[in-house]
Formats: sequence, C-alpha cells, structure tokens
Amino acid sequence: MQDKKAGFPPKDERTIYVEGRAAHYTFIISGWFLVGLIWYNGFGVSVFGLPELNAVQALAASILVMAAIYAGLR
Repeated sequence: MQDKKAGFPPKDERTIYVEGRAAHYTFIISGWFLVGLIWYNGFGVSVFGLPELNAVQALAASILVMAAIYAGLR
C-alpha cells in the first residue's frame, strides 16, 4: 500500500514478463493435456477398457490442471 501511495506501479516490467511467459506455457501445456484427454476417451476407452470421462469430468480436470500449471509457473 505504501508503494501505491508513493506512486509506484503495482507491477513492474519483469512481473509482467514472467506472467506473460507463464500464460504462454500454460496455454501450450494445457493444449497437450486436452489432446491427452481426447486420446484417453478415444483410444483408452476402446482398447484398454478404461472408464469414459463425461463432459463435466473432462472440463473440471482441464480447468484444475490449467489453474495449477499457471499458479506453479507464475
């Protein structure tokens, strides 16, 4: 709060850069995770007899993974 009152910006250039890189890598990793979910529901269910994921389970897993990756990288 003291920095804000003194006129310093809440985020500097390095913080913005790190958050941007974290978002970039989160996007790439989550894309591969979604491809893995597609392979799981297609290949894993038919070949290995794994239980099929419904839309709610797949969406919840993808959101949790994306949030965890971004939080970890940030």
